[in-house]
Amino acid sequence: MDVTRKEVPLYGQVQTHITLRARAHEDAEFYVVARGSRMTHVTAAERLDDGLTLCFTVPGHDREEAVSVTPYICIKGQIEPCEGMVSLEYFRDAAQEAAEYLSASPDHLESQSYKEVLERFPTLVRASDEELPGELLDHNEKSIQLRPSSGDLKQLDENIVQAVANMDYPQQWKNTDSQSEEGNEMGDAENHPKEHLLHLATRLGLVHLTCFLMHQREPQRCHTMFQAPAA
Repeated sequence: MDVTRKEVPLYGQVQTHITLRARAHEDAEFYVVARGSRMTHVTAAERLDDGLTLCFTVPGHDREEAVSVTPYICIKGQIEPCEGMVSLEYFRDAAQEAAEYLSASPDHLESQSYKEVLERFPTLVRASDEELPGELLDHNEKSIQLRPSSGDLKQLDENIVQAVANMDYPQQWKNTDSQSEEGNEMGDAENHPKEHLLHLATRLGLVHLTCFLMHQREPQRCHTMFQAPAA
C-alpha cells in the first residue's frame, strides 16, 4: 500500500490517493483514519474505477507532525482496517504562517499595517507580481523564511482562508462594529486610525479572505475532528 502525497500543509484540504494491493467487494465502503499525537481524523474515501485506488481529502490538523494513515473497509456493517498503514507529514507553508501571524495581531492593526505584512511575508508580493515598497527593501532580513509559493496570489489567498478556517480564530475577527467604534475613538486620540483584519485583507488584495471574514458568524472548524483516545 502506498500514498501519493507524503507531505501536506497543516490546513489539509488537498486530495491524495492510496493504492491497495487487492480488490475489495463491489459493495464495500472505505474510510481513512489519520491518527496524530492529540487528534484523530476520520474521512470518507472514494474508490476509483480501477478498483484499487482510494481517493480522499486530507483533513486539517493542529500541529506539525507525522500522522499514521490507515484505510478501513466497511462491508455489511462490519468495519476493519485493510492493508496496513502509511505515514503523512503535516508542515507549515506560507499560507499557514500568514494566517497565524494575522490571527495574532487583530487588535493592533493600523492603516499602514499592510506594509508590515508585506515586509514579513514577501511571498504575498511575489505572488501578485509586484515589488516590495522601497522603504521595506532594507529590512528583508527580518522576513520569515517560508517554503516557495506554489501558485499565484489567488491560490495563496484561497490557502490562507483554508488555514484560517482550520484555526480557532479569535472573537475579535468578527466584532467589526464594536471594534470600529473603539478603534475610531483611539485613532482620534492617537492620530493613528485603527483598522480591522477585514481592511487589511482588502488592502492586500486577498479577495477570498475578505469574503470569508465578511460572512463569519460563529467560530468553526472546516473539518470534523475527534479527540484521540488516551493511550
